[in-house]
Amino acid sequence: MDQESLRLFIRREIQNGRLPHDGTTRVWSSPSDGETCDACDATLAKDQLLLEAVTLDLGRRPLHLHVRCLQILDNERRTTVIEPTISSGFSYKDRAKLIDQEGLSSVAREALEFQGGERGSHFEATLTQQVAEELLAKCTELGLGVAAIALRAELKRLK
Repeated sequence: MDQESLRLFIRREIQNGRLPHDGTTRVWSSPSDGETCDACDATLAKDQLLLEAVTLDLGRRPLHLHVRCLQILDNERRTTVIEPTISSGFSYKDRAKLIDQEGLSSVAREALEFQGGERGSHFEATLTQQVAEELLAKCTELGLGVAAIALRAELKRLK
């Protein structure tokens, strides 16, 4: 794949949530054993260097990447603006703060307790308009801006 096509492909993968938008906390290298690159989906040749990158998302396994793909991913994640999604909009701290709120319905509390970091999580799959509106009101009341933006976007999708 040429450089520009690879860059655009990686940008789309960041935007759709398949690749992380946040940074990496640690990167190490080793000889490849035929792993698949998480950025471009190509197999790393045995004579290539495998880079493994740990992201800020603690629920995600380390990424396996070509050197070139990690460089492009790092550049694209810095320049790509994405709207927060339900999966990315709630930090663990925000979720815990919401779960502890008095008057939160059991349905909303259950949705938050089962919310995962992967796309298509239980939270996204079971989120109804009523629950999203309830959580948006609480997020607004508590000043949880990123979570509120994600819920507004999800409410548009649900309508």
